[in-house]
Amino acid sequence: MSDRKSSGQKTTGQKIQQLKDYYLGGTIAVLAVAALIIFMVTRFLSPAKDEAALRIAVFDTELSSEALDQLEQAARTSLNLPEDARVVVDTGFVSTNTNEYARLSVLVADGRVDAVIAGEDAFAELAGSSLWNSMTADSVVKAERPVLGVILESENDRNTEGFIRVMME
Repeated sequence: MSDRKSSGQKTTGQKIQQLKDYYLGGTIAVLAVAALIIFMVTRFLSPAKDEAALRIAVFDTELSSEALDQLEQAARTSLNLPEDARVVVDTGFVSTNTNEYARLSVLVADGRVDAVIAGEDAFAELAGSSLWNSMTADSVVKAERPVLGVILESENDRNTEGFIRVMME
């Protein structure tokens, strides 16, 4: 004969205890794994929020970290942005690589570029800047005659206008 009482002979408390003993741990583990998978999938599929106040793409120029910091700080100061406001300067664009123009187009369409600095051959209008020249004076690789381009669909119109003033000073 079995040591266990049959289901019909157990009290409600004993039935609940049996459920806890045999199924609670497994159920919690399955729920935890499902929650983790759901979290990872939503995190992977949801777009990352880019909270930058100003995003600048730079072609054919290497900037030292000091020069990048100087440019970002000048933009924050000119635009009266808080000290912790993000100003993103992406110097990874190369005009000799046609894929870079495609990458720029994708970033522009996604609203992740507000302004572009590149050589004259990439733009029709020249934008000279003593600040830019002083920041790139020690750079081995730089555009001879840089041009600043503004993305028409940019959501940061005011900050872009302020950045142009910074670069033209």
